[in-house]
Amino acid sequence: MRFWLVIVALVVGAAPGALACSLVSCIIGGIELRHSFVVEVMHEGKPLHGATVEVTGGDQTQPTKLSLNTGSDGRTYVKGLGAGEYWLAVSHLGIQATGAYCFHVKRHPSLTARRTAKYKWGEFPDSTKALSGTITESLPGTGGTLLWNLSHPRTQLITGATFRLRNIDSSVDISTESDQEGKFAFAAMKPGLYVLHVEGGRGVEPYTPNDLLLSLNGAGRQNDLRLERMEGGCGPFMSLRSRQ
Repeated sequence: MRFWLVIVALVVGAAPGALACSLVSCIIGGIELRHSFVVEVMHEGKPLHGATVEVTGGDQTQPTKLSLNTGSDGRTYVKGLGAGEYWLAVSHLGIQATGAYCFHVKRHPSLTARRTAKYKWGEFPDSTKALSGTITESLPGTGGTLLWNLSHPRTQLITGATFRLRNIDSSVDISTESDQEGKFAFAAMKPGLYVLHVEGGRGVEPYTPNDLLLSLNGAGRQNDLRLERMEGGCGPFMSLRSRQ
């Protein structure tokens, strides 16, 4: 009997198909799916059109790499997979649904093999009262020992970062940049669910492109967004986070 560890994308800002560094155990190749199955993606109880479904794995000598899009019914069809172990990830506008998970296909499917893989997208957005804020990065302090510098960080503004805002349910797609004080703002936006894409900028290090899922509403926990450059736990990639 074999036990596998599978890397699962749990962070909201992961790009399509990207895997974060959180580890969970995936026992005996995960759940069993049939050779052909349906992927169903929903958002707020409705089918999500245009979501990206990625399937990778299978035969190690000729691995499968599929990228499919859901139709108006929120579904896409994976057909004719060979026996093996796979990863499946679903994303929309750069935001993953619930992360990648592993599954396996048997040469002769059992009676418990599933015909459908279901996803709910956009369940856990950051809630905010305004689509404006500041973008910075945290750097070690200067003038002391290495330990002192690390424990006394300084804040560096990031200017000229590009922000692209897209509404999930409408055609809204607008852009702006952070100013000399690291500030950015999208004024007079209607309440709703948005994807904020952030990249570039002139700081000590530019931001690696990232996407945040944001819910704009009057009951939001934050009056503004403070986006901070973060070191990732798996090496040199950077992430963004919002904080109060």
